[in-house]
Amino acid sequence: MRKHRKRYSRPKKPWSKERLDSERGIASEYGLRRKGEIWKVEARLREFRRRAREIVASQNKVAEKELVDKIIGLGLIPRESHLDDVLALTVNNLLDRRLQTIVFRKGIGSTQKQARQFITHGHIAIDGRRVEWPSAFISLEQEEKIGIYGNSKLKDAIVKLKNANQKLKKQEAKKAEEKAAEAKPEENLEKSAEVIKSPVDAVADVVAKDVAVVKEKVEETVKEVVEEVKEGKTKEAAEKAVDHVENEVVEVASEVKEEMKKDAEEVKEKVAEVVAEVKEKVEEVAAEVKEKVEEVKKE
Repeated sequence: MRKHRKRYSRPKKPWSKERLDSERGIASEYGLRRKGEIWKVEARLREFRRRAREIVASQNKVAEKELVDKIIGLGLIPRESHLDDVLALTVNNLLDRRLQTIVFRKGIGSTQKQARQFITHGHIAIDGRRVEWPSAFISLEQEEKIGIYGNSKLKDAIVKLKNANQKLKKQEAKKAEEKAAEAKPEENLEKSAEVIKSPVDAVADVVAKDVAVVKEKVEETVKEVVEEVKEGKTKEAAEKAVDHVENEVVEVASEVKEEMKKDAEEVKEKVAEVVAEVKEKVEEVAAEVKEKVEEVKKE
């Protein structure tokens, strides 16, 4: 009988409070049964980092390509990545590529633990072949071939459960998008801009109308000046035209100034109202998020 060697080493300080809290959170999130599963992933991560550091020191381009291609194939880093991305990997990145996690995220199982149970009981297959190891690392190619084992007695029930879970996830995603849309400060700012824009547009309209009036009167005055010039009254006509235009401009300017004062006060009030609404909305969202975080901590 072949002797299986240990594929991980125990941490030097296994009872450190910080480590215990971290491992407890990871085990709860990924539905792990024992800490040894975390230590195995940490050992594999250390191996990836060790190889990356050696390649950086030796500048071996062939070895670099082999390592990067292998890790890209496992789905741990995106395409066109480099050794820096390998060194930036975390334990969570590797745990995301375990069969148990992928099965759960595909909707085959309502929880991580149920997904684990389906795997260990032989209900999950990759490319038609049954796989019973929740800790198996899955490549991008294998991920597409994960499904329910053909001879499984629970096949129909698991298919129904999968469809229900996928539907539920879509509904939750839709609600999250709607909630995020409500809490988006950009949209609130756009609304604020629309509120502010209306009185500004009103001022612009007033100015445009007054400018048009002045333009008409200036054109009339110019016509009068031209006629008087023809009659030989050039100097008197020019002085008269200048005085007339100056009076018109002063009147229009005073009217525009009064309109802008009124609209500025309206804009100020509207902005204050919108800021208060946005602040209230942000406080509500913050309170909801806080409640969710507390619920998750209790679980």
